[in-house]
Amino acid sequence: MRFNRNTDEKAWNKKFGDKIKRMIHIRNTTQGQLAHELDISEVVLSRYITGARAPSPYLVSKIASILDCDVTWFYDVDN
Repeated sequence: MRFNRNTDEKAWNKKFGDKIKRMIHIRNTTQGQLAHELDISEVVLSRYITGARAPSPYLVSKIASILDCDVTWFYDVDN
């Protein structure tokens, strides 16, 4: 299978955003609260959630820590 960076990256960004939304709901928190804990703006977090922007690996790790989930879950595209 040939890797299409643009398509694969967009698909990952979308999945990542969906997972953040799911965890925000499960943890009964808000995007604003999460953005505050991450020390980023709500606009930037919204871009991660919509898939318009990809976070750095460091930020993925920080998000996982705050949302109390395994960082590898964010990289598992099948879940």
